[in-house]
Amino acid sequence: MNKERIVIVGGGACGAKVAARARRNSADTEIVMIEKGPYVSYAGCGMPYYIAGAVERSSELMSMLWGTVRDAKYFADSKDVTVYTKTSVQSIDPAGKTIKIITASGEIKNIDYSKLVLATGAKAKVPAVKGMQLKNVFVLRSLEQAEAIRKAVESEGMENAVIVGAGRVGLELADAFNAQGLSITIIEMAEQVLPDVLDSDMSHYPVNTIRSEKINLFLSESVVEITGDENAMVKKVITDKRELDADIVIFAVGITPDVELARSAGVRIGATGAIAVDECMQTNIPGIYAGGDCVECTDIVTGEKIHMPLGSVANKHGRVIANNITGRKDTFPGVVGSCILMSLGLKTGKTGLTEKQAKRFGYKTETCLSVTRDTSHFLAGSKNIVIKLIASVPDRRLLGAQIAGTGDIAKRLDVAATALYFKATIDDIASLDLCYAPPFAGAMDSIIHTANIMRNKLADSVKTMLPATVRHRLKTTEDFIVLDLRTKEEITEGKSIDDGRVMCIPLENLRARINELPRDKEIICTCQYGTRAYEAYTVLKNKGFQRISYMECGMFGYTWLS
Repeated sequence: MNKERIVIVGGGACGAKVAARARRNSADTEIVMIEKGPYVSYAGCGMPYYIAGAVERSSELMSMLWGTVRDAKYFADSKDVTVYTKTSVQSIDPAGKTIKIITASGEIKNIDYSKLVLATGAKAKVPAVKGMQLKNVFVLRSLEQAEAIRKAVESEGMENAVIVGAGRVGLELADAFNAQGLSITIIEMAEQVLPDVLDSDMSHYPVNTIRSEKINLFLSESVVEITGDENAMVKKVITDKRELDADIVIFAVGITPDVELARSAGVRIGATGAIAVDECMQTNIPGIYAGGDCVECTDIVTGEKIHMPLGSVANKHGRVIANNITGRKDTFPGVVGSCILMSLGLKTGKTGLTEKQAKRFGYKTETCLSVTRDTSHFLAGSKNIVIKLIASVPDRRLLGAQIAGTGDIAKRLDVAATALYFKATIDDIASLDLCYAPPFAGAMDSIIHTANIMRNKLADSVKTMLPATVRHRLKTTEDFIVLDLRTKEEITEGKSIDDGRVMCIPLENLRARINELPRDKEIICTCQYGTRAYEAYTVLKNKGFQRISYMECGMFGYTWLS
């Protein structure tokens, strides 16, 4: 081999980024990309939108802004990169710096390399369930599978779709099938939806949205068998609790890093089950780099290793790898665990640790929930968003954020993600100089407003109660008062708590009627969103009331409980 040759195994987000960036950095290096499937460089995160029909053709998921499709010819013509598709890598010889491949035509070839990049991605988990081989039973991990699913969905007689798994992919598929007019059932073995994204208190929001769309949702339930007809076409899904009619079944129960090729070559696999790499994305074998869904990352919040399979992360990996293998020193510091999705009109996301995770890592935490508007409330189109923040009590450092709502949650999640990256405190967030104009935010942006709630709690200047706790206590015979501070019109038009322990006094009348409240009973203040309840809390506290708290998220949060 007379000149440098970079060989990339995998043509997805990371592999394609390595090829493109390496060529920009070096005009003379030979670059070879090998992909086992028929497509390279497609937007895998766009597959649910293609299934929904929002993306008309699958080729659009691998097209440039100006319409050119990123196929083998594109890489050859535009970037002078040789691409093998439908080609498998049989083995790697690190000592001889060669790989053995079998091409689409069946030819066996050995290819020398100067630098080798493993971007083998991840594989969908396929449960050991009887009937997985039936027609119209799918997992979704490749564009070919997405094409097959869409073809099945659009076939005659398609009515009942069963989705196994209520994670991010499962909920995006529910949105896709809902757009196609199918009757949908979601089965999840965990006690909540999005178990890796949300804490249980935040999971009520997507659950409520799912059920409002007349989608069946069964939690804490497992599929035990799938049955079909005489033509081997799926007909029923049998769980440990029921039988369900099914014309199509999609399993979305997670993925595992594809590391067998790496393992066989002596590449070290980390504790997460993904390839271990250093900050330069190099493996334990000199000259072999790895990135994308097959590698583990450092969690910036905890310092621990995690598996974070996202296209955004894979692209960053690819750039760092390309820089390093073309002589430009670069490092990848890690991730804070950010993700977002939209399903059935509800946007949901998180960054950093959930409360569950924080406790598992031994943090002493404080949390807060708030309901705010994404823009100034007096403008048409202003929408609700619910924010949960998790903070470390001793040092007031932000540990994580979760946000759900129909409004703009992405900008607030991005603020939180940036704060996590720089290890900011709650006080730092509350002091941020964020943009303000009524079409974009309130004068105190949602994330700042929520940070101030957290500051009050950290200062122990306020006592709060979660809606789920209030609901649980209302089922007991405890003697306390729920003080509803909404107007009569709000209570008439909205939802109220039908219980004799509820007293209704609008906030505007509270000071004049304060003597109607018993001082010997616990009082839980509530309103529609929580703002007036907090105001009432301060009034009562200043008047000497001792056993007082307010319900976070108010009746908005209470009525979303599933």
